[in-house]
Amino acid sequence: MVDGFATTLALSPGQRLLQLHHAGLATRVADERQRWQQVCDRFFARLENRVIERVLLRRIRRAFDHLENREHLEAILLALRSEYVNGRAGTLAMAAKPAVELVSVDSSPTHAAWLCGTPSYNQLLIYTAGGGFLLPPSASQLNCARRLGELCDTDTVINQHAMAPEAPFPAGIDDTVALCQWGIERYGAQNVVLAADTAGASITLGALQRLREQGSSMPVALQLFSPWNDLSLSGWSYITKSATADSPFRMETAAFCARAYLGDVPTTEPLASAIFADLKGLPPLAVHTSRFDMHFDDALRMIENMRQSGGHGEIRYWDSPRHHLERFNSKEAEKSLGMASAFLRRHLGVRDVSGMGRGD
Repeated sequence: MVDGFATTLALSPGQRLLQLHHAGLATRVADERQRWQQVCDRFFARLENRVIERVLLRRIRRAFDHLENREHLEAILLALRSEYVNGRAGTLAMAAKPAVELVSVDSSPTHAAWLCGTPSYNQLLIYTAGGGFLLPPSASQLNCARRLGELCDTDTVINQHAMAPEAPFPAGIDDTVALCQWGIERYGAQNVVLAADTAGASITLGALQRLREQGSSMPVALQLFSPWNDLSLSGWSYITKSATADSPFRMETAAFCARAYLGDVPTTEPLASAIFADLKGLPPLAVHTSRFDMHFDDALRMIENMRQSGGHGEIRYWDSPRHHLERFNSKEAEKSLGMASAFLRRHLGVRDVSGMGRGD
């Protein structure tokens, strides 16, 4: 008789992570700080996570109280977007980011902005920031995209795709497809790479599937930070991290955002939840995440899915309570961005690749 409990545990992130380690697809990034620095950082990270959680849950409860009142719902969402963009919805380190000047890409078929000053039209990074499908990029996300582009030495564009609930699935994917096609036509497919964080990963992988279905050329590589690629919330990490102080998000928050984005579309729709998709023919991808992130199981399943589809995927992870740690001014963020830029530059054919960082 099969041991049902043992079978269930075998599906947990820890067991599957061990298999990826053995296959050479997973790397734990060492924390080289002194012990007291690690303890202090984790204390403040967990404190910040709880503040973010309460802020988001309070907004969602307010929305639930006005589900039948469209004007009130719109006012709540617009207020949250304003606070998010201006940094008032962030706390501690998140609020310390300087503003990034956005310059519209006039030739783009969709809304997009340069983050690189005057473009050179040599190589291009298209960055899609997450925000639960509902929010525009925050200042910290824009800084992350800008820093990654500088390390890659590419022109950098921030994808300002349509947002839910005004423009639900698949509007954001359609905008991203158009932006990728514009970049490929202007720069050549071999000179275009993509990066995305959190919910932006769902939109980006949906766009790549659409490009493949259309027989279009593909960007040469994809870098994901703390990706959200399971809108059905079926992974173990959603259950375990939702109940702890390790993640700033709860299943209620994720479920609310997924419903606002998808409406009546099933949460297992492959264009929205790439862990259920056939990823054959997609470009190589690298995932950076935290072992304590609520979306950690998504990252593992993405790499497993890429391997089963015959593609290349690799994951690097930190033992950190920080969600999307690349947003912060820290040594860990710089190390992650250095490794990410080395991965992207390698696929762009840049020879003097550096900044790989050290694993453990």
